[in-house]
Amino acid sequence: MRIRNLFGNLFERKEKTSIELSLAQPGDERAITEVMQKAWLFAYPNKERGITEDDINHRWQSAYSDERLAKQRAEFGHQSETERVFVAKEHEKFLACAVS
Repeated sequence: MRIRNLFGNLFERKEKTSIELSLAQPGDERAITEVMQKAWLFAYPNKERGITEDDINHRWQSAYSDERLAKQRAEFGHQSETERVFVAKEHEKFLACAVS
């Protein structure tokens, strides 16, 4: 019984939060780019293959250009049924994005 209570307390969340899932909207482009860059920084650096965090950051520099962000903003305003970008937010903080 004590073990059950211990695990119950470990996994019980004190605060209930809700994650909002929605289509990306114009204005979300910078936050989405930041989430994607963080995902790359988590996934791709590899000492054996000589891929550093600096390599990843260099690759993502152009993603923050005014032209690139404007293109994304326009795309988010006119998403099609065949290709859509979704975002997950918690209290207006972007957590993830996905393309379908």
